[in-house]
Amino acid sequence: LATDDGHLCRLKAKANFKALGPRLGAQMKGAARAIEALPQSEVARLRAGQTVSVDVEGPLAVGPDDVQITVETQATFDVETDGRFVVYLDLELDDALVCEGLAREAINRINGLRKDRGLLVEDRIRLHLDASGDPLLARALIDHAELIRAETLAVELSTDVAAHDWGASEEFDLGAGRRLKVQLRRN
Repeated sequence: LATDDGHLCRLKAKANFKALGPRLGAQMKGAARAIEALPQSEVARLRAGQTVSVDVEGPLAVGPDDVQITVETQATFDVETDGRFVVYLDLELDDALVCEGLAREAINRINGLRKDRGLLVEDRIRLHLDASGDPLLARALIDHAELIRAETLAVELSTDVAAHDWGASEEFDLGAGRRLKVQLRRN
C-alpha cells in the first residue's frame, strides 16, 4: 500500500493504549491524536516495521507495536488484511464462469433425472437439451458439451431447436429466469 494512490485502500493508525498507556500516562490522549493524524506515508512505514516520530510535547518515537493499523477500502469488492499484506477478491462472475456453472447445474439436473427414471449408473443415454431461448445457457450447453456428455454418459447430445420424439421432456429452473428442458432416453 505504500505505492497505493489512496483510491483502493487507505491505511489508518490508532494508538495501542495497552502498549503506550503505561509509557506515556497523561500524554496518551495527545499521542493518540497525533498517531491518528499521521500521513499515509508514515502509516505505511509503521506497517512495514519501521519507527516514526510524532510530536507530543516534543518528539516521540512510535513503533509498529505501539499502533493498530487498519485498512479502509473504497473498493466495491472485499478486501482483507493481516496488517502487512492486503488481499482483495474480485467476485464478479464473467460469462465464462457463469457458463461453466450452468453446465455443471445442467449435469446435476440430468443425473437426477437419470436416477428418477430408474437408469443404472452405467446406462448410456441420448440427450436433447433446450435452453428455452436463453443465449447464455445455450452457449453453456454448446461450450461444455463434452463435459456434459462425459458426466452424464450421453452417447448423443443435441441442442438444436427441434425436439425429439422421446416422450415427455422435463423442465428445470436453473435460477435467474433460466429454464432448461431435457429429453433423454436409454441408448
